[in-house]
Amino acid sequence: MKFVCLIFTCKKNFYRIQTLRDTWIKDLEKNNIDYYFVSGDSKILEHNNHLLLNNFSECYEQLPLKTYKSFKASLNYSFDFLIKLDDDCFFNSNEFLKLDFSDIDYMGKFNKPNASKIIHFYKCNDEFKREKPPTLYEYAEGGFYCLRRACIEEISNLPENTFINTPENYRGEDVLVGQLLKNKRKLNLNTDYSKQLNMDITQNGISLHPVHMSLMYDLLNKGFNEQISILKDNPYKNEYNLRDLYLKTLNKNITK
Repeated sequence: MKFVCLIFTCKKNFYRIQTLRDTWIKDLEKNNIDYYFVSGDSKILEHNNHLLLNNFSECYEQLPLKTYKSFKASLNYSFDFLIKLDDDCFFNSNEFLKLDFSDIDYMGKFNKPNASKIIHFYKCNDEFKREKPPTLYEYAEGGFYCLRRACIEEISNLPENTFINTPENYRGEDVLVGQLLKNKRKLNLNTDYSKQLNMDITQNGISLHPVHMSLMYDLLNKGFNEQISILKDNPYKNEYNLRDLYLKTLNKNITK
């Protein structure tokens, strides 16, 4: 069985690339999992294992389009399953490869349909800083999920405008993938620690998200319980907490 891993990044996060190469990417290489850093910013060409998206302007609100373009480009590679990761994920490929993939199309830490939210709006351009519509289908958190090649082909065959956000019709990229694959066989890798730490955490430490770069080295080669202990001791190094602090400074309210 062959895997390919797409790691989403952007120009302001390129400094993370070397940290990931120094930590869990070494296990990707040992496990013969191909990987590519994905961006629409040409500076990524300075790095090996890159996938530069042409005709794409990097911005938060167009992550669905970034997902679509990267999925289409990935079909040029040979793989049975595609792993999608964010550049602030810690990924344990050794635990991942212990899973049974025989009857799975779509796996990750799943969210149930939920009410409208103002999630990550502060990352968007001004016209997109508005309440987002409710989600109607369960979907995997975007830090990590895995899709069978047939799912990638199914999404890639859709028209590009399906993935272009407008202020009046906004969808998160993870939500949209879940909606498009709503009838696919799913494996939920949820853990109780997710709510405790306000993070996306999958069983046995397969994926931890978001993780501050300074913690990547500390988590390496640690057992799952020890990793959880490290994360509990460093709650301030968590993007969700940083988001909430940011919103408080603006006297904004957010529904989690």
